[in-house]
Order: sequence, then structure tokens, then C-alpha cells
Amino acid sequence: MAAIETIPHKRGDSFVVEATLEDEATGERIPLDDFVITSQVCTAAGERFDLVVAKSNEAGAYQVTAPAEQTAEWPAGPLTWDIQYRLGDQVVSTETCRILVRPDVTR
Repeated sequence: MAAIETIPHKRGDSFVVEATLEDEATGERIPLDDFVITSQVCTAAGERFDLVVAKSNEAGAYQVTAPAEQTAEWPAGPLTWDIQYRLGDQVVSTETCRILVRPDVTR
């Protein structure tokens, strides 16, 4: 069983992740024109926060973000996170990652 990737994050800081969608066989980037990409983080209690996904002009590239105001509401501790790709009636999600939210010292 593979370990779940853990991403550290400071509560109240902007959350920004650059990502690409690539063909697993060839490694080539897949154009995102027809894809709907969504992403959420989830607390242990089941509370969900939607993240913003912005596609780039570069094939396969996109950015997942949450503003500082939103991450200030994230509880300290582990959150789960994934990204979902929808193309027509096909839905595929990434592996689940963990975001370890630490309290912010400076406000």
C-alpha cells in the first residue's frame, strides 16, 4: 500500500498548488478544454471546502487555490484532499492526499 502524500500548510495562508494532467503512458500533457476539474478538502468531521481550479493556457496545466480567508477557517490538523476530472460521463479522481494544517502564529 502506498503512503499518502502529506502537504504542510499554515492556517490562514493562501493555498496554491500548480498541477498538470498528463497521459500516464506517454507523459504528454492532456489539453483541458473539455474537462471540468473540481477539488475539495475535507475535515475528519466531514466538513468540505471547495477549492478554486483555474486552467492555464498551457496544455494540461492548472492551478488549485484557496484564499487566506478560507484557509483561516480550516481546522488545525489533517485534512484530506483530492482533485476530480470530469470528461462527459467519465469521472476520475486523483489519489487522496493529506494536508496537515498547522496553527498560524502571526495574524
